[in-house]
Amino acid sequence: MVNVDYLCYRSADGTFGWLAKGGVLEVFGMQTGERWAAWYFGSAGPDLKTVISAVCQFGTDCSAACLAVATAQDDFNSFKIYLFDICKSSIVKVVQLPFLVCLNEF
Repeated sequence: MVNVDYLCYRSADGTFGWLAKGGVLEVFGMQTGERWAAWYFGSAGPDLKTVISAVCQFGTDCSAACLAVATAQDDFNSFKIYLFDICKSSIVKVVQLPFLVCLNEF
Protein backbone atom coordinates (compact mmCIF):
# COMPACT_ATOMS: atom_id res chain seq x y z
CA MET A 1 0.00 0.00 0.00
CA VAL A 2 1.18 3.53 -0.76
CA ASN A 3 1.76 5.18 2.62
CA VAL A 4 0.83 8.85 2.27
CA ASP A 5 -0.92 10.69 5.08
CA TYR A 6 -1.63 14.06 3.45
CA LEU A 7 -0.62 15.79 0.23
CA CYS A 8 -1.04 19.55 0.24
CA TYR A 9 0.22 22.36 -1.98
CA ARG A 10 -0.87 25.61 -3.60
CA SER A 11 -1.27 26.86 -7.16
CA ALA A 12 1.54 28.70 -8.94
CA ASP A 13 -0.19 32.07 -8.46
CA GLY A 14 -1.27 31.32 -4.88
CA THR A 15 -5.02 31.68 -5.51
CA PHE A 16 -5.99 28.12 -4.62
CA GLY A 17 -4.59 25.14 -2.80
CA TRP A 18 -5.39 21.47 -2.44
CA LEU A 19 -5.37 18.81 0.22
CA ALA A 20 -5.50 15.08 -0.49
CA LYS A 21 -5.81 12.15 1.89
CA GLY A 22 -6.50 8.60 0.79
CA GLY A 23 -8.73 8.91 -2.27
CA VAL A 24 -10.23 12.31 -1.36
CA LEU A 25 -9.15 15.59 -3.00
CA GLU A 26 -10.30 19.00 -1.72
CA VAL A 27 -9.51 22.25 -3.61
CA PHE A 28 -9.96 25.54 -1.77
CA GLY A 29 -9.37 29.28 -2.17
CA MET A 30 -6.25 30.46 -0.34
CA GLN A 31 -7.73 33.83 0.72
CA THR A 32 -11.09 32.65 2.08
CA GLY A 33 -10.59 28.93 2.69
CA GLU A 34 -13.82 28.32 0.73
CA ARG A 35 -14.03 24.93 -0.98
CA TRP A 36 -13.90 25.30 -4.77
CA ALA A 37 -14.05 21.66 -5.78
CA ALA A 38 -13.82 18.13 -4.40
CA TRP A 39 -13.64 14.59 -5.74
CA TYR A 40 -13.53 11.08 -4.33
CA PHE A 41 -11.26 8.87 -6.43
CA GLY A 42 -11.95 5.15 -6.53
CA SER A 43 -15.08 3.06 -6.77
CA ALA A 44 -18.40 4.13 -5.31
CA GLY A 45 -18.79 3.62 -1.58
CA PRO A 46 -16.02 3.34 0.97
CA ASP A 47 -13.00 2.44 -1.18
CA LEU A 48 -9.94 2.32 1.03
CA LYS A 49 -7.80 0.74 -1.70
CA THR A 50 -7.42 3.85 -3.89
CA VAL A 51 -4.79 6.32 -2.68
CA ILE A 52 -3.76 9.62 -4.27
CA SER A 53 0.01 9.40 -4.74
CA ALA A 54 0.65 12.80 -6.40
CA VAL A 55 -1.16 16.02 -7.34
CA CYS A 56 0.14 18.91 -9.44
CA GLN A 57 -1.26 21.91 -11.30
CA PHE A 58 -1.87 21.43 -15.01
CA GLY A 59 -2.06 24.82 -16.72
CA THR A 60 -1.36 28.24 -15.27
CA ASP A 61 -4.57 30.20 -15.84
CA CYS A 62 -6.75 29.97 -12.72
CA SER A 63 -9.95 30.38 -14.74
CA ALA A 64 -9.13 27.21 -16.68
CA ALA A 65 -7.17 25.42 -13.96
CA CYS A 66 -6.86 21.67 -13.88
CA LEU A 67 -5.02 19.33 -11.59
CA ALA A 68 -3.23 16.17 -12.63
CA VAL A 69 -3.98 13.56 -9.97
CA ALA A 70 -2.13 10.23 -9.79
CA THR A 71 -3.72 7.31 -7.94
CA ALA A 72 -2.66 3.80 -7.02
CA GLN A 73 -4.49 0.75 -5.69
CA ASP A 74 -3.01 -0.83 -2.57
CA ASP A 75 -2.54 -4.11 -4.43
CA PHE A 76 -0.41 -2.25 -7.05
CA ASN A 77 -2.50 -3.56 -9.94
CA SER A 78 -3.94 -0.24 -11.07
CA PHE A 79 -2.19 3.11 -11.59
CA LYS A 80 -4.03 6.04 -13.15
CA ILE A 81 -3.58 9.74 -13.86
CA TYR A 82 -6.75 11.84 -13.84
CA LEU A 83 -7.08 15.32 -15.32
CA PHE A 84 -9.41 17.09 -12.86
CA ASP A 85 -11.17 20.33 -13.89
CA ILE A 86 -11.46 22.56 -10.81
CA CYS A 87 -14.12 24.88 -12.28
CA LYS A 88 -16.47 22.01 -13.13
CA SER A 89 -15.37 19.75 -10.25
CA SER A 90 -15.20 16.84 -12.66
CA ILE A 91 -12.81 14.45 -14.37
CA VAL A 92 -11.83 15.45 -17.92
CA LYS A 93 -9.57 12.53 -18.84
CA VAL A 94 -8.19 9.32 -17.30
CA VAL A 95 -5.04 7.49 -18.39
CA GLN A 96 -4.12 4.05 -17.07
CA LEU A 97 -0.40 3.47 -16.55
CA PRO A 98 1.72 0.34 -16.00
CA PHE A 99 3.70 1.99 -13.17
CA LEU A 100 3.29 4.15 -10.06
CA VAL A 101 3.59 7.96 -10.33
CA CYS A 102 4.96 9.74 -7.26
CA LEU A 103 5.87 13.21 -8.57
CA ASN A 104 4.48 16.37 -7.00
CA GLU A 105 5.33 18.53 -10.04
CA PHE A 106 5.40 17.92 -13.78
